Amino acid sequence: MNHQGLDHIAIVVPDTEEALKVWRDTMGFPLLHSEVVNSGSVRLTHLIWVTSICNS
Repeated sequence: MNHQGLDHIAIVVPDTEEALKVWRDTMGFPLLHSEVVNSGSVRLTHLIWVTSICNS
């Protein structure tokens, strides 16, 4: 099997807004998409890895 790199990771957090303060606001990961699923019990929030941000 030939691996080309990391595709995605999932992190479960109790409070999405607090997590966004760290991942988006402090670390600079741009928000790509957010949606509520599973009859409103789960919020999926997708942040994007931008190499120019991560390599600076």
